Amino acid sequence: MNGLEPERRKLIIREIREWRSSRLLPEQYCDFLLNLYQDDPEERNDRGWHGLSPAAIRKGSLRSWLSFFGTVGIICLIAFNFNSFPLPLQIAAVSFFVIVCYGFGIRLRNRLPVLSCICMAAASLLLLAGGVNLLGSAGAAETVLSAYAAACAVIWMVAGLSARLPLFHFAGWILLLVIYASMLNRYLLHPDWIELEMAWIPGGILLIWVGWLLHRHHRSAASVLLAIGALIWFIPEVYGYVNSDFPKEALQLLWLGKWAAAAIILYMFRKKWTDWIV
Repeated sequence: MNGLEPERRKLIIREIREWRSSRLLPEQYCDFLLNLYQDDPEERNDRGWHGLSPAAIRKGSLRSWLSFFGTVGIICLIAFNFNSFPLPLQIAAVSFFVIVCYGFGIRLRNRLPVLSCICMAAASLLLLAGGVNLLGSAGAAETVLSAYAAACAVIWMVAGLSARLPLFHFAGWILLLVIYASMLNRYLLHPDWIELEMAWIPGGILLIWVGWLLHRHHRSAASVLLAIGALIWFIPEVYGYVNSDFPKEALQLLWLGKWAAAAIILYMFRKKWTDWIV
């Protein structure tokens, strides 16, 4: 492939790497195509991880290094002195960095997936921690903090779905489950075993059913819903073990029974659910 122009070769290599990262083609096919179009032996052996490779780091310009470390240093300095800022400046700083990090994460999604995930993770954590800290310092009630955390969870899920990052979609559901568990701990006092199961299991079944409906056209979202629904199946026993007076031995036996039932169900329907995640 030496007859190709350098710019055109770079474009083709970038497209092949995007196919590899998004799994449009099997990795061995993408590696074969990369070996055809890459002339540098070092680049052929340097496949990297989701767009970030040792070769790309070695070829990074001084401007890129200074920009990265300078930005991180400024963020750390602001974080160290955050509580000394007046409230309007705190809100402005949190909003600015959340918007900038989300913007960089979306912009770098195809070129540098790892850096994109780091930016979006930083924005998501800052959105949650910064907002809760500001509301807590203003004396907000627990219901307000829970509502804000739930809004952050929805933003995480929307960001994960729009950027095709299942991890953020999954993290949003996990945060919602934590908020729901804290609400149960406040309002459902001394529940019996039936109440505890009914507080969790129907929601898990609903999520699995919705995932089944979506698995043909939205496989990534369906996989997340399947994982969350399966996780909810085991939560009542864990919740009861931590926040109730149920006999610990009985809860452990119930958990083992559910684990065995899950193993049997997954084995019986393995030809169905594997279509969701493969």
